[in-house]
Amino acid sequence: MIHVIATIELVEGKREAFLDEFRRIIKVVRDEDGCIEYGPAIDVATDVSEPARPTLVTVIEKWSTVPALEAHLK
Repeated sequence: MIHVIATIELVEGKREAFLDEFRRIIKVVRDEDGCIEYGPAIDVATDVSEPARPTLVTVIEKWSTVPALEAHLK
């Protein structure tokens, strides 16, 4: 299994707009051959963590093989 962890830095105040657009493609990507997982993650503030970073979105992907990931990237 191939894991991809991508961090995307956004313009201040644009995270929700980015996530709205990102959510539109999730099903399309998940339907690709070899896609096991594909989705965004965001920071949330807690008492025991660093302050939340509202300009960052982490994309978590899992692919069955390198060729499946390569096909996705095309």
